[in-house]
Amino acid sequence: MSVLIRILAGFAGLFIVLLGIGALLPDAIHVERSIEIPAAPATVYPHIANLQSFYGWSTLPHQRPQEKPVWSGPESGVGATMEWGGPDTGKGIQSITETEEPTLITMAVDFYEYGEAKLRFTLKPTERGTLVVWEFLSPIRDTSPFGRWAGIFVERAIGPNYEQALDNLKRLVAANMHKASPVSMPSDSNSNPDHAE
Repeated sequence: MSVLIRILAGFAGLFIVLLGIGALLPDAIHVERSIEIPAAPATVYPHIANLQSFYGWSTLPHQRPQEKPVWSGPESGVGATMEWGGPDTGKGIQSITETEEPTLITMAVDFYEYGEAKLRFTLKPTERGTLVVWEFLSPIRDTSPFGRWAGIFVERAIGPNYEQALDNLKRLVAANMHKASPVSMPSDSNSNPDHAE
């Protein structure tokens, strides 16, 4: 019996510790990932400010392979909107709400019954190109200690997707820059007057 009491006391102590730590955790979810891209901010910016381009390099098509987003508003910039809905992912709407070309894009996301969030992209010039910082910010609806613990698990779930998406963006920018670069043609020695017969 004494062993059982000690075990129960241990669980009770752990429960109290978790409650105490949970009460000290933030009451909002903040996920942040970044990547350096060897291109100027003006080159990177259109791939984020265009919502359809954003969807293409994000991990969303792999997470929702059966869903086709519905687009509305302008093609890029403030007002560009994407809506989705499905039995597995629920419904949502995402819109660009603020831009400062070529350094800032802010998006609002409404997950309806699951709450709201804000996405913020900051493009910072560096010696080697652009540091792209992607932030996810959302208030925690359940601010109890256990609700705050949930924010940590959300960060761990979203973080790897952001890392993969940013890597996709880096490859996309590099591929587009390669296509846009002029192709040097080999010189034709026969066109040189010194070689004319």
